[in-house]
Amino acid sequence: MRKKNRSVLQAQNAAIEMRQISYDRLTPKIRRGTSGRIVPHVAAPVKLHLKDIYRLLKNYFKNRFFDQVRVTVLLLVFVGIFQWWGLEHSWVDIGVTAFGFFAVTVGLMVLVEGLRIGVIPFGDAIGNTLPKKRTLPFIVMIVFLLGVVITFAEPTLTILLALAPLVVVEKAPYLYFLLNDGASMLGWVVGGSVGLGLVCGVIRFFRGWRIKPVILGALAFAMGMTFLAWSRPGVRGVVGFAWDCGAVVLGPVSVVMVLALGMGMVSAVARGREAVLGLGMIALAAIFSVMGVLGLALVMSMMVSEETIIAGAYASQVVVAPSFWIQTTLSHEILWSLLAILPTVLFLWAVAQLFLKEKFQESGMLIYGMVLSTLGLVILHVGLTFAYAHVGGEAAILDVKALVDSSRFGTPMDFLMIGVIAGIIGFATTLAEPGLNLLGTAIEGRTNGVIKKKKLSVVVALGAAFGTMIGVLNSVAPAASFWVLVPVLSGMVLLTFFSSEAWVAIAYDGGGGVSGPMTVPWVYALGLGLGGPVDGGGLLSMGVAGSIMAVLLMGLWERIHVS
Repeated sequence: MRKKNRSVLQAQNAAIEMRQISYDRLTPKIRRGTSGRIVPHVAAPVKLHLKDIYRLLKNYFKNRFFDQVRVTVLLLVFVGIFQWWGLEHSWVDIGVTAFGFFAVTVGLMVLVEGLRIGVIPFGDAIGNTLPKKRTLPFIVMIVFLLGVVITFAEPTLTILLALAPLVVVEKAPYLYFLLNDGASMLGWVVGGSVGLGLVCGVIRFFRGWRIKPVILGALAFAMGMTFLAWSRPGVRGVVGFAWDCGAVVLGPVSVVMVLALGMGMVSAVARGREAVLGLGMIALAAIFSVMGVLGLALVMSMMVSEETIIAGAYASQVVVAPSFWIQTTLSHEILWSLLAILPTVLFLWAVAQLFLKEKFQESGMLIYGMVLSTLGLVILHVGLTFAYAHVGGEAAILDVKALVDSSRFGTPMDFLMIGVIAGIIGFATTLAEPGLNLLGTAIEGRTNGVIKKKKLSVVVALGAAFGTMIGVLNSVAPAASFWVLVPVLSGMVLLTFFSSEAWVAIAYDGGGGVSGPMTVPWVYALGLGLGGPVDGGGLLSMGVAGSIMAVLLMGLWERIHVS
């Protein structure tokens, strides 16, 4: 009886779907004037009552809000348990953290929506127009300048520069020099390195170069410079900082802009199957910045002696208050958010107006998207201030230091516990990163749904968790740090060699979305608390390396499973 009813219902549904409706019934009747000409139809304005507006916006925001709730609730639960059980905080502190995470969720929703409807289409349009109206040398110049602008606009680099007061000059003289007297020089070198990485990616698009040889060649240079820097005791302290610099040099806004620009550019040049993805620029910018920092440190080691740096540090004796990843004033949040968006967008807007003579048709949507993105960043950073008030940033550094220095710490089980905590932090914070969210959406669209955003995000987060756990060994056992870094990088190179072109591009650019405003406060604070700015360096880059290897393994598994 049930089967009969079900088949009858299916027949009724099929009949309803097959019903034909005349087009004349859907269009207004033709009216003619006194001259016999057809009078154009003017539709009556749609009137929406408050109840109608509420119904429309409810479903619109509901889906987008709960998309972010799914990725932040895990971190909220972990932080709450950590506060209650580990740090024995009061319920008032836990309530402040919960309020902060609610604001973080709202900020992520607004930020992602603003980038999606305004910034991404603008970057895609500029990237698509450049190859059609300008030659390759001009495009190379513009992209190089864009890399410099992105580096100075994105606030993520200031996270690393804030380590200056924490570096002991005798332990890492050249790291101390780069973060203090050489800070301005370091900024320009990193900016130029990012620009060169983007240029290399653009030339690859135009020449049709395969992504694997380019990535492997860049990694070979970076690893060779790492070996050279490690062989010099004074420069050794820069190694972890350099790789962390590559992990955070592109923030969520610049990652999205570079991705959109690259995809727009390859849609114009259209070279091969892999080029359709339009990936690779983010990874090359990160690797080139590592080489830039290591190269600057090696050059400085040949020009300035360690004794001179140490003597200069003692002579100045400037006491600087530590400046951590975020300030607590609303004006600072607004300024930071504007700096993260306006310079890059205004630079590309000037290029479009002055050199391309191109008017962006959706200028209203661009402005609307920029307003939403700025508002989202402000809400996100304010929410992080409350969410991490007692368990992130400076507080986390002090808590981890107190735990490590306590008499009850020191057994292998204690180190295992910190590793598990670090893995949970790496997984939860990576999953909530807005850059990874938009990268996953773009990759799912470019692969026609073959690679699902949710699956890719989980794999990247699991890889980041594993890399962060391995990075803890880098921090608590500094004597073995080099012998941890080398096997991880070697494994990444080996997987890259055996992976396909498309998966290499996806993996390395997917790693670019790992480190951002959600991840850095926790993970970097953990590294600083365990080993300080020298021995704790490299924890972020380990998370990135882990995420890259996880995606490459996913690609190899898919190849074996399909074959």
